[in-house]
Amino acid sequence: MAEFKTIVADLKVKTVRFMPGEHDASLDRGAAFKEFFGDTSYTFDHKGVHFIAIDNVSDPGAKIGDVVLIAGKGHEDYQEANGVRAHFSDVEVAAAALGGRSAG
Repeated sequence: MAEFKTIVADLKVKTVRFMPGEHDASLDRGAAFKEFFGDTSYTFDHKGVHFIAIDNVSDPGAKIGDVVLIAGKGHEDYQEANGVRAHFSDVEVAAAALGGRSAG
């Protein structure tokens, strides 16, 4: 965490906002993330664009009727870390989460 904070402190931008991923918030329902970075869901405007950050990992047990926004990589079916590509598909994860139901 200290190394990450050092890297972020060197960014030459006015405001930095963070959004938790599945490894950041799912184990403790977002408690540690909130302690270091603040709210896990928020909105803001920047240069005429309205941004909405929605945390759907702190409470992964969404109920029927809940709205879940999937804002992922879209067409790419991999994630890359340290130069290594691993298969990951937003479409496959969404289909599995929906239990075969249509998203439309």
